[in-house]
Amino acid sequence: MRAIVAVDRAYGIGKDGGLLRHVSADLKRFKQITTGGVVIYGRKTLDTFPGKRALPGRENIMLTKNAELFVPNVQTADSLERLFELLDKMNRKGFERDRMFVIGGGSVYEQLLPFVSEVLITRFADIYEADRHFPNLDENEQFRLIEKSDWQTEGDVSFCYETWRRVVPDVSVKEARKIDWRILSRQNPGDALRGTLKQRRAALQQFAETGRQSIYAISHDNDEIGYVLFAPEIIGADAASAVLHSRFSLSGSALTKILSLIFDEHPGLYSLVLSADQCTALDIDQLPDVTTTVLPGVSADRVLLVATRPNFSRLTVGFYPFELGLVALQSDGEAITSVEFLQNGAIVSDERFRMTLRAMRCLDRNDTLIRQSQDPFMSRTADPVLAQAFNWLEAYFSGQPLPEMPPLSTRKQPEFTGKVIHALESIPFGEHLTYAELAAVIVGEEKAADYARAVGQACSANPYALFVPCHRVLGNRGELVGFSGGIRVKDYLLNHELVTRLEQASRKK
Repeated sequence: MRAIVAVDRAYGIGKDGGLLRHVSADLKRFKQITTGGVVIYGRKTLDTFPGKRALPGRENIMLTKNAELFVPNVQTADSLERLFELLDKMNRKGFERDRMFVIGGGSVYEQLLPFVSEVLITRFADIYEADRHFPNLDENEQFRLIEKSDWQTEGDVSFCYETWRRVVPDVSVKEARKIDWRILSRQNPGDALRGTLKQRRAALQQFAETGRQSIYAISHDNDEIGYVLFAPEIIGADAASAVLHSRFSLSGSALTKILSLIFDEHPGLYSLVLSADQCTALDIDQLPDVTTTVLPGVSADRVLLVATRPNFSRLTVGFYPFELGLVALQSDGEAITSVEFLQNGAIVSDERFRMTLRAMRCLDRNDTLIRQSQDPFMSRTADPVLAQAFNWLEAYFSGQPLPEMPPLSTRKQPEFTGKVIHALESIPFGEHLTYAELAAVIVGEEKAADYARAVGQACSANPYALFVPCHRVLGNRGELVGFSGGIRVKDYLLNHELVTRLEQASRKK
């Protein structure tokens, strides 16, 4: 995400609800850069647009506390969580992150600057009377001026163009000392990042040398810029938890270095749930060597990075909420390898899912799934296959036309099972067959009765529930039987498809 702004020499951006100066060359450049992208702004910024209408040729998102405010062609977000959901949805639709622009006003710039990777500035040479300001990048160690144009003049205004980019240092990582997680939980780890190196080291003395918890220091040019607080027993014997704080954004290679060090020092560790500042994780999509999935954290400014030991497993887990629970998916990066249903109020016994859901606070102390929001807040992922699957699920559960289905793994399976899966794929949305009728499709009418049970067993073994619609197969007397996701989910899916078809038919009339 980038910010684009016009500022005077003192970072003033506006006065009495208007711009400091109108420079036609700058407005033309703004239009050229942002057209075809996503623009994010506050309500007062909307008032400065022609006719107070959405900017044409761009996806408009307005950050406002008034969730009921309606503006044609403008999507509204009443929180940062909602904004990130909308941006993730835009990203799945093909909008690249660097085509998302924060364009004002002052409070929106201030809220979103921690998540911005680059700032495009039009700099006025003079200082004007202003009541709104952009954060002073000259005093911000996280940004560096990388490009500046020659000065230009239009009328009585001299200006130039500047590009500021977030500093992403190459870092070294070393274990600093042991800590007591119980003490840490009562402190603000960010305090250890303030002051001089001596003061920061002194702040860490409060952590007692007890337990198996560790703290890793992140260094750049002999300056400690951050810490990873690691606790292997927080989640379980084979899954650890860690918290990352850094004054700078970290590159994908730096994050890999941190994760690899922890995995190397803990040979029995399979998975690591790393809670990171969202602004620290700007480059988190580019992680070589370590299998990861990115999920939203417990607050708007944090993400959860679920990393899997290199060369152990290349499977990434993702979840999509629906009315009765979660659709749990696994991907190997090239195709979906499994689809399962987890119901609200049921115990999650599968360790693949339980570890991640615990970290996301989706389970109670008995590992029972807690009902989640209908919004797909868990569908943030760097895995393109999971992103495509989430897109498909969003269309399915909202009754919209289904997009292209994600690729399904072509792993070897018995020949008859393959024939059953192929036949299942031919059952239209909203329709159903009995096991005997499906058997007739595969082996013919004469042998159908003999193969009905085998067809039922193959359906139960279907690893791609919903995508390969085994829920559309009923018992020979039309009863609901034999679905891996549970009879309640099967009934819900069939009713959902029936209602959707009726609504679609009604709209056509």
